[in-house]
Amino acid sequence: MASTTAKAAPESVPQGLEIPWDSLTPEVIAELCAEAEGWRPEVGDSIRGRVLAVKVGTSELIERAPGRAPEVKVTRYPIVIVLREGARTTDKAVSVHCFHAVSKNEVLSARPAFGDEIYCKFLGERSEGKNGRAPAKLYAMSFPNNTDNSNVYDQF
Repeated sequence: MASTTAKAAPESVPQGLEIPWDSLTPEVIAELCAEAEGWRPEVGDSIRGRVLAVKVGTSELIERAPGRAPEVKVTRYPIVIVLREGARTTDKAVSVHCFHAVSKNEVLSARPAFGDEIYCKFLGERSEGKNGRAPAKLYAMSFPNNTDNSNVYDQF
């Protein structure tokens, strides 16, 4: 996946240099989040970096059932904004929209926070869906420095 470029960093930051995590100000973080580009992975693509923010996204789905009027269903899902490992001042942050069940469950279980490491790889989809549904989109995700799993047990 090709790197994307953002508008120039503030004059005080030399262009093209790696962004030191400890130097991120609230203003720079806000700009990186506002200008983040959606991650649209192909099978095998991965992203590694640190979490800048976790936001809430919404999606509308029109459900059509025989004999019933179409119904609009609004769902909420997490968006994890990531500063890629080795990001330079000319790079944009990336928004990982976790609306597929596997990625959504991984994020909701781990509850990543600002500064957490993240690795995400898109593995593709199952060969067939269950119960007439579309095949599941599969992801491998980890949050190496997020070791508090008590959140997982709160869900049962």
